[in-house]
Amino acid sequence: MLQAVTSDSPRLQESALLIFSQLAQYIGDILLPHLGTVHSVFLNSFSHPMSPDVRIAALGASINFVQCLESTSEREQFQDLLPAMMLTLTEALNTGNEATAQEALELLIELAGTEPRFLRRQLADVVGFMLQIAEADRLEEGTRHLAVEFVITLVEARERAPGMIRRLPQIIGSLFAVLMKMLLDIEDEPAWHGAETEEENAGETSSYSVGQECLDRLSIALGGNTIVPVASELLPQYLAAPEWQKRHAALITLAQISKGGAKVMIKYLEQIVSMVLNSFRDPHPRVRWAAINAIGQLSTDLGPDLQVHYKQQVLPALSSAMDDFQNPRVQAHAASVVLNFTENCTPDTLSPYWDGIVSKLLMLLQGRMTNWGSMAFEQISSLLIHLSVFSRYGIHGFPAFVLTIRNNKLKVSWIEMILIPRYISTRTYR
Repeated sequence: MLQAVTSDSPRLQESALLIFSQLAQYIGDILLPHLGTVHSVFLNSFSHPMSPDVRIAALGASINFVQCLESTSEREQFQDLLPAMMLTLTEALNTGNEATAQEALELLIELAGTEPRFLRRQLADVVGFMLQIAEADRLEEGTRHLAVEFVITLVEARERAPGMIRRLPQIIGSLFAVLMKMLLDIEDEPAWHGAETEEENAGETSSYSVGQECLDRLSIALGGNTIVPVASELLPQYLAAPEWQKRHAALITLAQISKGGAKVMIKYLEQIVSMVLNSFRDPHPRVRWAAINAIGQLSTDLGPDLQVHYKQQVLPALSSAMDDFQNPRVQAHAASVVLNFTENCTPDTLSPYWDGIVSKLLMLLQGRMTNWGSMAFEQISSLLIHLSVFSRYGIHGFPAFVLTIRNNKLKVSWIEMILIPRYISTRTYR
């Protein structure tokens, strides 16, 4: 097989390298006495002057072989191949062969996840190059997303290479900026402004979704001590920007990093709540929606501290947002987040706000739109069941529940199916 790799036929070389790649995990031990020869074969294959297919096959074979080597000293014998590995990617990009480039990126992602320390000597250069790819608008989205995935995979491989990425704070800042920029890839689709659930993500692109997911993964992998200082530099700039997309991105980012950064963010809860509630008054409805969404996520990740200390500010703000009849999507989300917020509250904590919240939800329940009736029914019943206050609101609330069920044939949970008949048995409705 090694003889085939050194033949004059590019097709035979490629085939031999592909076979080698598949067999590496089985023949690795056999080749340990011949590591020098294997190294030379890979190096020569990376330098093939004619065939990019041979070079990409060499990339796959070398990565698979490195992964099957058990000792650090054995792997280090191949570490000087890394520039040639990266050159395979560079050449594919420079020649416009993005299919090959994406194949190379997928192989490098595998290496980053399994043997991150193999990259440590040239870590800054490799990651910097990946971030350049991620920001290159001329490239296909798939290529840019794979470059981001490479860096995120490297960050998440903290157990195999503890602290390796944290030693490069400028890289973390650059990655965070790239991910926030991806959140700007969103359109103000008219379909979003209705209240239909299936259109909730209207206008969001694949880049937006990747950026959102990776911010969450990044914050979980690095933790609040690393991610919060980086976020604190960019969030105020985005929130102060005239473009609604940037203000929206700041609030989405805040929600995405709250799980990983909760222990540190809790120390700055007052500033965070003030920042988010200020955006409840933003002129653009998608920014207001993002602010409400942030409160919902923070209610989970920073609760119950958020509920205990800031209910007096948050609940009136949510109640006011439920009056936004010109923007049903915002109105609906505010109603949903009320329930999210109250999950960490006791009835005594919420008692001053019961009348206002329930009256707003009942008003939505009796609205004209079927989906509004369904949404409001679920929110009211879940809220009242959660707080065990049906005895207080039953007289006024259940007639609306029953009428909504009859008129719109709503689906209800098993809890509601048990509670409603008990109330209906004592009353008659036409």
